[in-house]
Amino acid sequence: MQETDSQSQEQATATKAASAPAKSRTLWGDAFKRLRKNKLAVIGVCWIIIVVVVALTADLWAKPWLGSPTASDSTTMAETSLLAPCAEHPFGTDSLGRDILVRVIYGARVSLSVGIMATAISTVIGLVMGAWPVSMAASGIRSSCAVRTSSWRSRTCCSLLP
Repeated sequence: MQETDSQSQEQATATKAASAPAKSRTLWGDAFKRLRKNKLAVIGVCWIIIVVVVALTADLWAKPWLGSPTASDSTTMAETSLLAPCAEHPFGTDSLGRDILVRVIYGARVSLSVGIMATAISTVIGLVMGAWPVSMAASGIRSSCAVRTSSWRSRTCCSLLP
């Protein structure tokens, strides 16, 4: 009798689970879940966030703490040039006595802006190349002609790459 009761409870539980609406997963939710499982990806995202925050806030703290990345003092240049890393200059100094760490921080700004601009330019080029056949087809030009031309442009561009 107890077996029958436990079996009927299991069936009731299975029926409730089957009738309960399944959670819908979004594409972003699934991607975020997979990202959280990958420890190296999480470390990489954290490192990118740190670099971006340090580069964007450098004006607030880097100049007062480490000095200007471009200014050099000719009166103290002999004493401050080519110093080894220490507490005052964590990466040392260059031949003009400027702190290397502050120069790296300000250089990160340039690197980030170059990366963002390159991504933006390639996105615009890709959108134009991808939308061109669609706009030709919408304007009444034969679709296969637009697709062949687009395919030819893609093959030509890819053949120019090393």
